[in-house]
Amino acid sequence: FRVCKEIGLDGKQGVLMPERNMRHLMLSDEVIQAVETGQFHITTMNNVADGIHYLTGYQLESLNVMAEVVLKDFKTILETNLPKRSV
Repeated sequence: FRVCKEIGLDGKQGVLMPERNMRHLMLSDEVIQAVETGQFHITTMNNVADGIHYLTGYQLESLNVMAEVVLKDFKTILETNLPKRSV
């Protein structure tokens, strides 16, 4: 919150945290006010996959498939263009 406040709260900043930690959350009056006025957001997730979906808009499985395709393409490019090394 302090970093966001320092650069200027614009209503788009916030924090993503585990749902199970919400019950232990202790906020200063300043943070509570920023949340109540929509200047700062606290969003919870149940697991990492939920957090990735929230941040990227993609399901984790879809990102894994996309990453595999890119890595396979990269491997093909390397194998095609790099000289073979003798071991």
